[in-house]
Amino acid sequence: MKTIKLIFFICFFTNTYSQCISSISAGDFFTIAIKTDNSLWAWGRPIGGNNLSGAIPPTQIGTATNWQKVSAGMNHVLAIKNDGTLWAWGQNSNAQVGDGTTIIRSTPIQIGTANNWMSISAGSYHSIALKTDGTLWAWGAADNGPDLLTPTQIGTANDWVKIETNDSNTLALKTNGTLWYLIGNDVNNFNQVGNSNNWQDFSINVNSNWGIKTDGTLWRFNTGFSSAVQEGTDNNWISVSAGQQYVIIKKSNNTIWCKGTNTYGQLGTGNNLDINTLPIQIGTNSDWNKISAARFHTLLLNNSNNLYSMGYNGSGALGDGTYTDKNTPILFNCSTLGITVFDSDSVSIYPNPCKDFLSVELKNESKIDNVTIIDISGKILLVENNVSSEIDLTNFKTGVYVIKINSNEKVIYKKIVKN
Repeated sequence: MKTIKLIFFICFFTNTYSQCISSISAGDFFTIAIKTDNSLWAWGRPIGGNNLSGAIPPTQIGTATNWQKVSAGMNHVLAIKNDGTLWAWGQNSNAQVGDGTTIIRSTPIQIGTANNWMSISAGSYHSIALKTDGTLWAWGAADNGPDLLTPTQIGTANDWVKIETNDSNTLALKTNGTLWYLIGNDVNNFNQVGNSNNWQDFSINVNSNWGIKTDGTLWRFNTGFSSAVQEGTDNNWISVSAGQQYVIIKKSNNTIWCKGTNTYGQLGTGNNLDINTLPIQIGTNSDWNKISAARFHTLLLNNSNNLYSMGYNGSGALGDGTYTDKNTPILFNCSTLGITVFDSDSVSIYPNPCKDFLSVELKNESKIDNVTIIDISGKILLVENNVSSEIDLTNFKTGVYVIKINSNEKVIYKKIVKN
C-alpha cells in the first residue's frame, strides 16, 4: 500500500448532487458559480491563464462564504461580496482587474475600499460597474488615452440602473428607460440607442446584440447600435443572454428559447444545427430561473438551484469531468471535484484536518504513479513522479490547492487547503 504524506489539511467536499447553485456566469472557456452557501467556485480554463488543456475541476475560490454577485469576462472575473466590496482577479494586461497594476492576479483581490458596489460586468480587456448611488465606473483598456488602472467614474450622471459589456462594447440603462451604447472603450462617448424609453433587459456579445422592451418584445441591434429590429411578434420575453453569434432568451412562463450558431451544441437542442429562423424552445421545462451564455457554452439555472450546461467543453467549462461537447443540457454534479475516473472511495486522505502531514492511500493496493499539486489558477506547483513516503511542502503559501493523483492511467482530483 502506497502512502504519501504532504503538509496540508483537507477541506472536504460535502455538497449534494444538485440543488446547490444560486448564481452563475459563463466566461470564455470557464465557468464561475456562487453556491447556495455563498461560496465561490470555478472550473474550466484557469482564470488568467491561456492553456485550455490545463483545465481545473470545480474548485472553490478562497474560503469566503459571503459572495453576492459575480461576472466572468474573457479571462478575468469581477465579484461583489455581501458587504458591498468589489473584488477581481485574472488576466490584467490592460488593467482590467482594476488594482492599479497590470499584474496577473490568480486569486481575488479587493479593488479599492468602497462598499457600495451594486452591479458588475467583465468584458475582454475592460470592466464596467455601478454603485448604489447610480454612478457608472469603468477601468481597463481605453481607446483614447492610457488604460484606466483603477475604477474611474464615467461622467456625472447618477441615474444608471443596469449595465452589460462584452469584447469592447458596452450598453447601459438609465432609470428613465433609455438605453445608451459605447462603441469600443472610449469611456466618455456614450450615445443613446434610438429614441425608445422602454428598455428592460439587454445582452451583447460578438455579432449578437439583443434587447427586450417593457412590453415584452424582443429586438436585435445592428452592429453600431444606431437602430434595432423587432424579432417576431411574441410579447412575453423577460430576459436575454447573448453568446458569440447566438442568443438564449427566457419567457415570462419560465421557458427558454434559442437562436443562432450551434457549432458546439451551445443551443441545447440535441443537435448541432444552426437556428436561423425565429427562436425555438429548448426542451419542455418551464422552471428556468437564470441564463448565462458565453463564447461557446451556455449555463442554465432552474428554480430548484440545479445547474445545467451545454456547448463547448474542450476546456472543461461544463464541469462534468469530461472534455466532450454536449448538445443537450446536462445536470451539474455538485458533489464532484473534477474528473473522477476511478472511484473516489478507493482513495483515503487523512487526517482531516491536519496541520503538518497529509496521508494519501489507495485502498485497492494500486500503485500511485505520480502526484501533482495545482493552484486555483491552474498553475502546476509540484509534480512528484517517483513518489516517496513524504513530500515536503513547507514553502507553499496558505490557500486552496488541488491534488491530482495518477494511478494506472486513471486520475482523481481532490481539493486541499494549506493551513
